[in-house]
Amino acid sequence: MWLAWSKITKEADKWLDTFTTEKLQQFVVHEGKKTQWMYGNLLHRVIYHYWYHIGENMAVRKILGHSGFGHFVGDIDRKAPYKPEK
Repeated sequence: MWLAWSKITKEADKWLDTFTTEKLQQFVVHEGKKTQWMYGNLLHRVIYHYWYHIGENMAVRKILGHSGFGHFVGDIDRKAPYKPEK
């Protein structure tokens, strides 16, 4: 799985490296129709998805007696939307 993940993320990086501030502010078009999601917000979702799985790992650590954990991000589209750099 590690090899597959490495290969997939390497290919994804090529695509992500083409993103500009302008592109991150565009709405995704799927099957010829504009969706409600901007590329920047979806990129946030992927990051937060990773955080979710890190949270699962933290749950195991908690069961093992570790402490000092963070909190879930919450309503990311409304509370933490993508904001272009200035």
